[in-house]
Amino acid sequence: MLLARLLHKAGKEIILLVNKCDNPKPPPAYTESFSLNCGDPIMFSAAHGIGLDAVYERLRALAPESAIIKPE
Repeated sequence: MLLARLLHKAGKEIILLVNKCDNPKPPPAYTESFSLNCGDPIMFSAAHGIGLDAVYERLRALAPESAIIKPE
């Protein structure tokens, strides 16, 4: 909670990720993460590559246009 408060106070955009989401049912950490008031958490599984598209989309939305590499 302390880290979340510090990030809010700094005015930084927060992307909250919940790992170990190997199946469609959200783990307890997902519902608990809403108490941090950091927006909607992204469920993903690093081991299985599940949900990584949502992570990339959120990052792309925050990146300046000049930082985005577009395919030719």
